Amino acid sequence: MSTHRSSSRRSISTDSRMLIGIMADLETTIGFLLAGIGEVSGPELDKNFMVVKEDTPVPDMEHFFSYLCNRKNLGVIFLGSYIIPHLAQVIPHVVKTIPIILEIPTKDTIVHEMERKQGALKKMKMKIKG
Repeated sequence: MSTHRSSSRRSISTDSRMLIGIMADLETTIGFLLAGIGEVSGPELDKNFMVVKEDTPVPDMEHFFSYLCNRKNLGVIFLGSYIIPHLAQVIPHVVKTIPIILEIPTKDTIVHEMERKQGALKKMKMKIKG
C-alpha cells in the first residue's frame, strides 16, 4: 500500500490564505515579521512588508502601498501612523473593501503622544498653582 505525503507548504499561486501587509518603522515591522506575517514569493521576490525610514522617498511609499492594495491575497494592510500623511494622495483612491487599511501606532508616535500629554498636564498644574 503506497501512501502519498503532500507537502505541508502550499504553492503561493494556489494558496487561498489572506495575508497581512505592513508598512512601518523597523521595530514594528520586525515585530510583525517575528509573529509570522512575512511573505516573500515569486520570481521577483515580492514582499508583503516594507520598512519605512525617515528618508524613504514618498513615491516609493505610494508605489508599495498601491502594490499592496492591488494584491488579491491581502486582507489587511497595517500602516504606521506616521506614514498616513505621506500617503494622503493615494489612500482616498482605494475604493475596494478588501484589503482593510488600519493605522497602527508605532513606538515613536506613542512616545510623542505621551510627551504631549505630560506637557499639557504640567501646564494645567502650573495654572492651578499660579
